[in-house]
Amino acid sequence: MVPDPGDPAYLGAAYAASYDPRGPQGPRRHFTIPTAGAYAVLVEISPSLADSTSRCTGCGATDRDFSELEILARAGAHASTCGRGTVTAALDVEIATVRAELARIDPKAGGYLQMAGVLLGAGLAVLGGAGASGHLPRTALVASAVTALVVLVAVVLLLLASRPRLGGDFGFIAWADADDAQGVLTRLVAGDARQVAQITPLAKARELWWLSRSVRAKYVGISRAVPLLLAGYAGAALTAALAIGGW
Repeated sequence: MVPDPGDPAYLGAAYAASYDPRGPQGPRRHFTIPTAGAYAVLVEISPSLADSTSRCTGCGATDRDFSELEILARAGAHASTCGRGTVTAALDVEIATVRAELARIDPKAGGYLQMAGVLLGAGLAVLGGAGASGHLPRTALVASAVTALVVLVAVVLLLLASRPRLGGDFGFIAWADADDAQGVLTRLVAGDARQVAQITPLAKARELWWLSRSVRAKYVGISRAVPLLLAGYAGAALTAALAIGGW
């Protein structure tokens, strides 16, 4: 019976063995050791003076040693990490990439907010001055009011994009959810994969999923705000043209 490679109880444990008395290099014993990646490490043990060899069908790693115990021990150690290690490493790379992208978003949103703030402040100043003096024509006032409204919507979108996301069950959020310091130690000792994000690939996958959704939400907000800012600048130019024409 071939066990489930996803069951940690089988990782690194030889589950299939055979004996070939007529091998091309003399009698050989064959062992098949499952890996976490649904592959196997194939081990050939030579009872003669020839070296014993191993080969991983997943990553292609090979090894050889004169000692039967050494080659089996190293093959078992490789099988217990191959596949699982690859997945975890890939998740770590993706998480680092998403976190780097997340670190670039907030300064970008902040820059757009500064532009929107200047434009909104100028528009409100024009509206206030026109209301007090009554010099601007009605068309310019309407254009200025619409421009201020459009820019205000862009500001709201940018504020929503730059606000911190405090969800998830990893990092400082996980520790902050503990009742006290003893609760943090209890979670570490117990190895609760839902609270200690670095323990299992599944927890890392949850972290990657949550961070990716956060990055996408921020970019969606920015992508909606930028056209509104451009429309605001166009409205400001139109307001200036109408004001000059009205004078």
